[in-house]
Parts: sequence; structure tokens; C-alpha cells
Amino acid sequence: MSTDKTINYTREAFLHPVNLIFLLTASIAAFVAGGPGPASQLILLTTMGVELIYLGVVPRTERFQNSIKMRHMREEATMKPDRRVYQGLDEASQKRFLVLRHISNQIKQNFARLPRSSQVLLDNITTKMEGLLTNYLVNLDLLTRYESYLNSSSEQALKVEIKALEKELNSVTSEKVREIKERRLSILNKRLEKLNKAREKFQICESQLETIEDTIRYIYEKSMTMNNPEEIGFQLDNLINDLEETATMMEDIEDDLPPTYTVLQQLEEQQSNESKRSQATKTAN
Repeated sequence: MSTDKTINYTREAFLHPVNLIFLLTASIAAFVAGGPGPASQLILLTTMGVELIYLGVVPRTERFQNSIKMRHMREEATMKPDRRVYQGLDEASQKRFLVLRHISNQIKQNFARLPRSSQVLLDNITTKMEGLLTNYLVNLDLLTRYESYLNSSSEQALKVEIKALEKELNSVTSEKVREIKERRLSILNKRLEKLNKAREKFQICESQLETIEDTIRYIYEKSMTMNNPEEIGFQLDNLINDLEETATMMEDIEDDLPPTYTVLQQLEEQQSNESKRSQATKTAN
């Protein structure tokens, strides 16, 4: 989403339709006034003065800035989903996607040189290839989100906590304290299970990305010396079926961890567990 740092309010003010109409009208008036004469010079100097004052004042006003922000937000709301996903990626992931997009554009150029008799089939291949690129972008986004979650979680630390808590339970005599500790142990085990499922999905996403990359490169190599477009179409159909099966498999991995899980949520979860641990300690004492 646009922020104050990414919006150039002076540029927005200059390109505003009202300002452009004002400049155009002033230019026409200067021309009609008689070319380089005193009247036209006065009009141009007055226009420049008014424009400088306008650019110095209007872009700084809160009302104008809010208006521009709202316009940018509306534009982003109507932006194509693929573009929104792309802009949400980190720089490395964006470059990874752009490389594949560049290869796909080269494939289209190679296809354009082939006989017209093959174009119907080639157009079908191109459509499927665009679908692959969309799938690739979605998996890049998922990979980034799961990687963020995995980097914010420590499997080893969870295992240490679980082991220590299990050891504590062996020496607890109070039923109330035992109940609290067992509840916390259950939460820790669920967190560990969630972490393992997230890692599995991360590996599936990475595998999907590599498969799509290999396929696009395979199509590119074939497009340079293509003799049999049907072969590429067959390979693409097989890949698309594999991707659909993998998507189904990911859905079958029951996991309440959403792809939008953030580091902030992880910190909140840790704080919640620390609060429960503190409460348990007070109860034990």
C-alpha cells in the first residue's frame, strides 16, 4: 500500500488535471496575446509565479495529501491480483519471478516465427504458460510467508521446553498445578506440530517453484528448434495435473496456520505463553 514516502505530492500536484488545464490555458492566452510581446511575457511570468506558489503550498496541505492517498488506495484496490501479489514480494522473489517472465516472453517471440498452421496450438500453450506463471507467483508468496513463520519459530527451543515440562510433571503433586502444566504441554506440542506442518508446506512450495522453472526452461529450449508442438502441450497438461494434485495434497495437510501468519502474531503467542507460565508459577507458590 502507498505511504507518504512513496508518494511524490509535488509531482501529483503538478500532474493534477486542474493544474494542467491552467497551464494549457495560460500558454494559449500568451500565444493569442501576440507572440513574444510584453503582454504574452506578462502572462507567462504571472503563470510561472502562480505555479511556483501553487507547487510550494498545495502539496503540503493535509487535504490535498489525504485526497491523493485515497486515490492511490482506490487504484490499489482495483489492481490485478497478480500485481498485488508481486508488489508484496521481497526483492529476491521479485527478481526470481521476473527472470521466468523474461524467459516466457522469449518463448512467445519464438512461437511467433513458427508457421501459422501451428498458431492455434501454440496459443493454447501460451495460455497454459500464463497460468503457470500465475501459479508460480502464488507459490512465491506462500513460500515467503511460510519462511517468515519458520524463521520466527525455534523447533529446538520448543523441544527443550516440552522436555523440561514433561520432567516437571513427574514431580508435581498438586492436581491443580498438574492440570495447568498439562494444558501448557498440550499447547507446546500443538505449536511443534504446527511448525512441522509449516515446514512441509514450505518444502512443497519450493518443489512446485523448481518444477515450474524447469518446465518453462524446457519449453524455451524446445521453442528454439521446435518440430512437434503437441509434445510441449502434452508435457504442460501433465504438469498442470501434477500441480492440481499437489494443491489438493497441501489442503489435506490439516493445519490451522494461515499463510498470512506474521512475526507479530508469533510474538503475541510467545507473550501469551509467558503469561501462562508466570501464572502457573504463582499458583504453584
